[in-house]
Amino acid sequence: MGNAGGSMFWMFGIVIVIYIVGISLYQLYLWIKKSGQEEVINHEYS
Repeated sequence: MGNAGGSMFWMFGIVIVIYIVGISLYQLYLWIKKSGQEEVINHEYS
């Protein structure tokens, strides 16, 4: 019972870590994509 609870805890923790990392990477991707588009727009109009 203790081992099962421990592995459930670890699985829950790993899922949370992956979730947070995934969101961080997604936000970083959107930020890079947005800044890249702004650079392209600036180059077109300059």
